[in-house]
Amino acid sequence: MVDSCSLTLDRLVATLLAARTELRASGTDFSEAARTLLGDGFALLGALYARLDTGRHPELAAHLDGLYEHCFCAIGEARPGGADRLEVVIALLTNLRRAQHDARAFRGQSRAPELTPA
Repeated sequence: MVDSCSLTLDRLVATLLAARTELRASGTDFSEAARTLLGDGFALLGALYARLDTGRHPELAAHLDGLYEHCFCAIGEARPGGADRLEVVIALLTNLRRAQHDARAFRGQSRAPELTPA
């Protein structure tokens, strides 16, 4: 069973990959597609951020808060011809997703511990 955070992470990475491609192809002007994809990226990241539970998992939530803040800034700074910061965000989020998957496999559970606490 895949949890909603995993699905959101998957969608976020896919959206940012598409945004990166669109920004690279759009020359010097923002295309409507690039704007939409970056907006969707903000929304998906916001959904993950809203699920942080500082009461149940304060240390984990603090680390993820910093990671998500970095991601918000990088998405906000993405520009046509300047999608390099998205590369870092994509790598960070891909590694977060991989860590969640590996934790699930390591524990032999059908559900991994939430890396984005609910």
